[in-house]
Amino acid sequence: MSEQVLFLSTPVTAYVMLIHHMVSLFGLFCTTIAQKWGTELVAVIAGTELTNPILQMRWFVKESGGGGGCMFTVIDAIFTLLFGAIRLILGTVMTVYYVRHPQPDFLGRMGAFLIYGLGWVFYYYILSYAFKKYLKRYIGNRVQSNGLGAVSNGHSGDGTQSRAKQS
Repeated sequence: MSEQVLFLSTPVTAYVMLIHHMVSLFGLFCTTIAQKWGTELVAVIAGTELTNPILQMRWFVKESGGGGGCMFTVIDAIFTLLFGAIRLILGTVMTVYYVRHPQPDFLGRMGAFLIYGLGWVFYYYILSYAFKKYLKRYIGNRVQSNGLGAVSNGHSGDGTQSRAKQS
């Protein structure tokens, strides 16, 4: 199955994305009806959308044929680091301050925990994707640079031992 959007190639991540959007819409609905939590909701939406331009840039580079190049790798790294910094580091600080404050009620706190928890789930999938893609590339480059080729058991593949094993 081809990669659709960053890491949405498995049904599990598609469900996580669906849950993320449902929780966001429910939060907007509750904020509109209750006429409270507006500032908090705007802060959460702003924080979660800060990484969106880089995600879109990644998609455009990939669709224009640059999916294997240096620019694509740099964009992936920036997205991964920025996502972690904004949603997890800054998100942790904001969630702790929000939950410890005496004014938010139960529903507001549950919404904060849901969005924060989904950020961690997303980051798990982002890191899994990055490790699979880039660790595989790194190992492949190390094998090629060591002259081992596709077979690394000391044989060249044609029944003879490689030069490194003969000496």
